[in-house]
Amino acid sequence: MCTHYTQIVWATTNKIGCAVNTCQKMTVWGEVWENAVYFVCNYSPKGNWIGEAPYKNGRPCSECPPSYGGSCRNNLCYREETYTPKPETDEMNEVETAPIPEENHVWLQPRV
Repeated sequence: MCTHYTQIVWATTNKIGCAVNTCQKMTVWGEVWENAVYFVCNYSPKGNWIGEAPYKNGRPCSECPPSYGGSCRNNLCYREETYTPKPETDEMNEVETAPIPEENHVWLQPRV
């Protein structure tokens, strides 16, 4: 989908992490896919606003945020990352479970 690409290249999005995994069997919309390649990305802050372009036209790096210190690399705003990851905990690896579907009962009464 092109919308996922534009979110990842969105000018104000600066935290991006992606992972890929091959699943032997994966259920997708009720169908089992064998050897499915599962690719996911998380990003922040969000962007990809309808009707807007991911970048403005102009000279490369002409509008880099002050927090980037004016650094430009390969015609892209660049900031030396000072982030130190926190030690991994069980809470960070929470697995989201699928909701249990509600049963919708339809009661019919015979006509007399």
